[in-house]
Amino acid sequence: GGPFLKDYITVQSIAASSIVTLYFTDLGQQVSWTTVSIS
Repeated sequence: GGPFLKDYITVQSIAASSIVTLYFTDLGQQVSWTTVSIS
């Protein structure tokens, strides 16, 4: 299970990065909307 495991970890890493990116992008939009609402 050598190569398979390596590929699996790579896929997991890519998926994690995508989720983090989406999360922070979404968070950034929410923050700017909140700032606009307050001001």
